[in-house]
Amino acid sequence: HTGRPLLPMPPAMSLAPLPAAPADHALLTLCHSERVNPGLCRLHLHGPALANDADDQADDNVQLVFAQPDAQGQWPALERAPQRVYTVRARQEDNIVIDVHLHGDGLMTGWASQAQPGATLLARPLPRSGACQRAADYPHHVLLGDDSALPLIGRWLERLPEGVSAEVFIEVADASARQPLAEDQDIAIQWLERNGFSASQSQLLEDALTDY
Repeated sequence: HTGRPLLPMPPAMSLAPLPAAPADHALLTLCHSERVNPGLCRLHLHGPALANDADDQADDNVQLVFAQPDAQGQWPALERAPQRVYTVRARQEDNIVIDVHLHGDGLMTGWASQAQPGATLLARPLPRSGACQRAADYPHHVLLGDDSALPLIGRWLERLPEGVSAEVFIEVADASARQPLAEDQDIAIQWLERNGFSASQSQLLEDALTDY
């Protein structure tokens, strides 16, 4: 913890016993969900089996598996179950936090919008790529990303050592897609809003980097 604000812990809840997760998977139970902005749902998921995973890198991804055990506690063939990959926004003791963009009628959009505390998912931690190494001796960082990079950017800023500065350029759909991030006298954030332009047509990040 660097002194910069981290995400608040969710309220505690009691959890009923559940069948053991299949090999190489962990069972996640929804503790609490919140709307960060109109298009973003933040899920606080209880998963003690993932608690020992390292928290020292930003490339921290899990594969969520949409499968449920049958009445006898047996799991279906997971290779045929729908799956999605998400970046972990934060780790908090036995919990992980995942941000879900609510758009269209996607599988995760529907689950995040409707799931109540106690709902479960399977998760498989993915190997760290090593692509997001944080250089300890760099006094200044420049971060650029769009909506999909916000979990990584948010986590990165919270882990910056005191005295290390950062300039951040974030492209989002419009002003409603902004969210609170660690920001102080050493961290400057510029929000770049597409305001009706599609992501495939936007040059906001490229132009910001060129100007910088």
